[in-house]
Amino acid sequence: MKKNDMNLLERYQEIHKERTNRFSASRIYIVIIIGTLLILGALTLQFWMTENGLKSDITTLRQYNESAQVQTKMAEIAVLKENVKSLDTMLAEVKSINAVFDSAVRFNSYTLDVLYSTLPSNVKFTAITYSEGVVKVDVSGTRPSDFSNYSLRLINDAYFKTVTYSGYTFDSGANLYNATIECVMKGGN
Repeated sequence: MKKNDMNLLERYQEIHKERTNRFSASRIYIVIIIGTLLILGALTLQFWMTENGLKSDITTLRQYNESAQVQTKMAEIAVLKENVKSLDTMLAEVKSINAVFDSAVRFNSYTLDVLYSTLPSNVKFTAITYSEGVVKVDVSGTRPSDFSNYSLRLINDAYFKTVTYSGYTFDSGANLYNATIECVMKGGN
């Protein structure tokens, strides 16, 4: 039997050459370039489709905004905004007027409530007059000390700015003491 010599180097070189030809650098670069171009083409197509969709949406929105119904509503909104500005101005004026009213001197039922609630039981009103922020209370009673007590009660109530009691007189015909108490009203709250 005769042995055939095998040349393994030649076979190895052939296989290596085939692999090298199959995976050569130029082929790899070509595959990368083609892949990149395909990806760029796909992205360009996607951007183009998105841009066309956005242009279509913009056109639709412009048509909607320019429609007569929307323009009418926008005009109504503008009128309402102007009305709100006018109302804000009026509100500021009303607040200013209320501030003036709050600071003004007022003779009202609460003033009478204060006068009546602090009145001693044996003292009676003979007259109550009001003029330019001053309440004059004419009272009569059986004891002169009740008038000063009444004045102190009015002072302690702190509803009036000042309370002035200048003394009493005696009416011998009616057997009563009489006095006048002046109460200056406070302005505002």
